[in-house]
Amino acid sequence: MDDYDLSQVKGLGPKSIERLTEKTIGRVSQIATMRPSKLADIIKVNKKKAGEIVSLAKAMALETAIQIKSGEEILQERLARIQKIPTGSSKLDNILQGGIWTDALTGLFGEFATGKTQIAHQLPVNCKKYLNGATAYVATEPHSFLPERIAELAKMQGVDFDLKEDLIGIESNIVSNPDMQKLSYEMIERKIEERIIDGRRPIKLIVVDSFIAKFRSDEKYQGRENFPERSQELGRHFGYLQYLADKYNVAVVLTFQVMGTPDAGGTLHNIMKFGIKRALVGGHTTKHSPTFWIALDQISARDRTWKAIVIDGPVERADCLFKITNKGITDAR
Repeated sequence: MDDYDLSQVKGLGPKSIERLTEKTIGRVSQIATMRPSKLADIIKVNKKKAGEIVSLAKAMALETAIQIKSGEEILQERLARIQKIPTGSSKLDNILQGGIWTDALTGLFGEFATGKTQIAHQLPVNCKKYLNGATAYVATEPHSFLPERIAELAKMQGVDFDLKEDLIGIESNIVSNPDMQKLSYEMIERKIEERIIDGRRPIKLIVVDSFIAKFRSDEKYQGRENFPERSQELGRHFGYLQYLADKYNVAVVLTFQVMGTPDAGGTLHNIMKFGIKRALVGGHTTKHSPTFWIALDQISARDRTWKAIVIDGPVERADCLFKITNKGITDAR
């Protein structure tokens, strides 16, 4: 990350910086990688002037932003930095090498009633218990965010959980479309910064449940002709969330829906690819963005047994069974 603020870039005045800030552009490295034409549109200058500003920002960024390190240095920094939030199931934690990672995006996907939101409600309790961290929860579907359930889980598991201090949330009636969803991330960053300044309990977990729902319901992203625009907007969402994960060393957990496959061949492909019958919604931009992908499936409603399959990430592909009870996530016998 660069050491300069935008005021040090020659050619950027207060008005230009204000316009860039409105577009969530606040670092010299962001200017350095922009197309001059895009910068010109934002700050209202000609392309030649924008090109000069980009060139200067690039020279400044190269001094501080691009650092070459040895593999050993990178390894030791990651070992010291990354923390793990246990899931409640020791078997699931084992195949994730300790639980849900900070400084990473983790995607959970599966059909209805496969445990996505149940895990999302368990993690804030465990975030407080094991990392002494707070959680920011973004809900995009009605009644998917239940603070009372989180408090109930904490009480039954003996975790001292304060709904006022340990949990902040943005409800689904606020997140009316993908634009509002992205603004929610920006508001969460403000809350992260406020807590750092005030010395309050840090936010260590961000949950977005469901990440993809508003993209499916927004008319401007429906239809094949709108796929390129949807992919670009998805990329911006993932980019901002990864920025938050990196800058503040938080764990980001996203839930995703699946879609039906009309033929047996497609279903077989999904089983071989993902371990479940239905494919993840979101296209290639979505598939390539999270660090971890966990597919979920219900094995037995009567026995309250579910299956988790780690299909991608910096760990071995593996699966395990776990249980969802009224007391939360636990191991299956």
